[in-house]
Amino acid sequence: MGVLFQSGALFTDLDVFENVAFPLRVHTELPEEMIRDIVLLKLQAVG
Repeated sequence: MGVLFQSGALFTDLDVFENVAFPLRVHTELPEEMIRDIVLLKLQAVG
């Protein structure tokens, strides 16, 4: 399930990679290497 905010809900002090990785770090117990791979795949998908 995804979350969509009406106004900007990005952390301005984090870069794009860190903003995408943030919910994975908070809500899962995935290893950092797997989070890295997932984030890179998602970023590649959206260009």
